Amino acid sequence: MNKKILSAIVAIVLLVAVYLYASPYIMLNNLKTAVQENDSNKVSTYIDFASVRQNLKDQMNGYLMKQMSASKSNDGMEALGSMFAMTMVEKVVDMAVTPEGITLMMQGKKPNVSLDDHKTDQTDNSSSNASSKEYSTRYLSMNQFEVSIATEEKDQTVTAILERDGLSWKVAKINIPMDKK
Repeated sequence: MNKKILSAIVAIVLLVAVYLYASPYIMLNNLKTAVQENDSNKVSTYIDFASVRQNLKDQMNGYLMKQMSASKSNDGMEALGSMFAMTMVEKVVDMAVTPEGITLMMQGKKPNVSLDDHKTDQTDNSSSNASSKEYSTRYLSMNQFEVSIATEEKDQTVTAILERDGLSWKVAKINIPMDKK
């Protein structure tokens, strides 16, 4: 009887360990399926929108500050334009980080954000199929998992950082390439 209980406990511990290791891959497979099916509602269940929006705002503001500091001229109009651009970043990110926009980004496409109608314009590129995208994955820590997706340009990658949310995972950060092109 003692051996049966010990065997059951060892089996349960092994099953939990296997699930904890495989859970980001399971989530990634579900997310990949939702992206391939263009199911934005299902994709949105895997995204922490507040965290992703803030991450993208920080990236874009940092890029604008870098461009502003790299500029040789101390023109007041250029500084005013840069300040205006930084205030527009918040609106643009809020319009782009929607379930539809995230679906396009996860497909390696760029969401076309129009400031006129305040919605994301989904361009249908049938040549860019999500199943043909190149993905690479790795653990960053026990609670963070990285997914790199090749963009349409193939020399750039969009990186999504998944964070553990209880027993499941959510996309908490999306790092987009801004230095090239």
